[in-house]
Amino acid sequence: MLILLLCNVLEEEILVDYQVSYTYLKETIRKMHLDNPKMPKYLGNSKMEYMEDTLKLFKSKYESIDKYMMLLGFNREDIIKIVNKLVD
Repeated sequence: MLILLLCNVLEEEILVDYQVSYTYLKETIRKMHLDNPKMPKYLGNSKMEYMEDTLKLFKSKYESIDKYMMLLGFNREDIIKIVNKLVD
């Protein structure tokens, strides 16, 4: 999610990507649950509400990905370099 936000991916696309991820990971998740029967059933689920809530919480706490990155100690130039590495 953070990398997608950093690359200016729309929130709607982040939500779709998150939900579609389950389709590709379903077999791996099923095996994890079989191998670990005590693992809570919700682990591995990708309900859209989870990511919606995560994005809302992130925005309310940090306002933007840039502010979050700066809080971590990156400056504007660092952020631009990271984004350029990711999108090239």
